[in-house]
Amino acid sequence: DLSGLFTPAVGLGGEMQWNWKPHPAHSVAAGLDYKLDKVESTYYGVRTANGLSPYIQEIWKFSDILQLNAGLRWDNYILVGDSVETQISPKIGFSYQPFQGTIMHCSIGRAFRAATVVERFLEVGSKDFRWKPNPDLAPERSSLLDIGLRQNLHENLYLEAAWFLNRYAHLIEPTLFNDLTAQFVNYPLARISGLETEMRWRLFREHLHLNVTATWMDHQEIATGEPLSYRPHFIAFAAPAFWWGAWGFEVDFRYMSRLRKVSVYPLDERVPVKLVDLRLHYTFKPISLQLVVRNALNYNYTVSERVLGEIRSFSAVLSGNL
Repeated sequence: DLSGLFTPAVGLGGEMQWNWKPHPAHSVAAGLDYKLDKVESTYYGVRTANGLSPYIQEIWKFSDILQLNAGLRWDNYILVGDSVETQISPKIGFSYQPFQGTIMHCSIGRAFRAATVVERFLEVGSKDFRWKPNPDLAPERSSLLDIGLRQNLHENLYLEAAWFLNRYAHLIEPTLFNDLTAQFVNYPLARISGLETEMRWRLFREHLHLNVTATWMDHQEIATGEPLSYRPHFIAFAAPAFWWGAWGFEVDFRYMSRLRKVSVYPLDERVPVKLVDLRLHYTFKPISLQLVVRNALNYNYTVSERVLGEIRSFSAVLSGNL
């Protein structure tokens, strides 16, 4: 029934996996991943898609310090009455432990993502602006490489850093045209590279916790050298917490650098994201009380163009086990 704008969409999925350990040094996993997407809408039409992906993976432990992880996945995306997209995606990785508490790791492989129903068939707009469908949108195909180091400096201090490089063929991106129309299009070649870091620290007999993550990224469309839309160059998260007996106090700080490029309203003001959430816990077994303040500084920002992020809010959560 297309009389309304939307009818409920159906998204079902399931996975079956078989595990086998033929030898103490070998572990094998094989399985099948299935997804069904069915939608009926004025904006998309009537669409049914099936994703069917068998896979196999082996972990081979050469010794106590060297391990191999190799896998193969066969992706199949069937848009009923339209097209079939497939790719075989291998991946291989190593981990090496030269010293106690030190692990070096690397992996290389391929990946596949078919265009969604929204990306291919969305059609909506007015006399001032219109989003056009692109039924010929090709799937994204990418090559992935990462190299990293994990280090336990102490039983209470953990550090990790990893460099990554992803190269995309037919990257799917939203694009605005001069005639005030927009659609999802394929960029022939694109690259995203960067550095991910993480630290976990426990102090004062684990009364004080500190978790910090940070990611630096460089991304561009290779043909033009332009940055990709809607992607920051720096993301950071810091979460100090203090626990004493039944009491706990946590602070979450999230930062995301200003987006350099957007597609639909490029002249709108854009700011970095700076969010602070506060949580106070009290446990009186078997009951736990949590008081939460989200966006405690009431910082104004947009999650996408002209869509305001969550303003300051307060909540209380009471939970327990019977």
